Amino acid sequence: MGSLVYEFQVSSSQGFNPLTGGGGANETPGETSVSLGAALPNNATQYWRVRAMDADTLGAACVARAEAAGLQVVGRLFHAFPSTPQGVGGVTATVLLAESHLCVHTWPEQRGVTIDVYVCNFGADHSAKAKGLMAALESLFLPGRAERHSLWRGQIGAVAA
Repeated sequence: MGSLVYEFQVSSSQGFNPLTGGGGANETPGETSVSLGAALPNNATQYWRVRAMDADTLGAACVARAEAAGLQVVGRLFHAFPSTPQGVGGVTATVLLAESHLCVHTWPEQRGVTIDVYVCNFGADHSAKAKGLMAALESLFLPGRAERHSLWRGQIGAVAA
């Protein structure tokens, strides 16, 4: 496992809305430091939350949540992109499911993430499991704003004998 990448957020509210600041930082031996990029007000309570967002940590969270949703994991691929002048690199976590797949793509420099959960409903309706998995994955990121789109893709009908 490589060095961890941390995402951090700071807010004057326990609900983290609005954010006072945030960003990402790479782990370094013995120390991880971050620069907030904004001055914090004096004599005010600030709440901090930090989570590891490296490829292995995000991938393990995806696998655990897929299994908890009742879906069968059959493969996985997790990839970390290199840091850029804009900050730490993003991560793509792909999990193959017997029912289809899920993908999570992060863009720390944009403070953005996309989550795709796709299940086939041939033989059984997995829609509720997909919705539960989507909610569990979204909760990893605690977004201040979210756009959700749901698609029903083709249905396979009975084959004539």
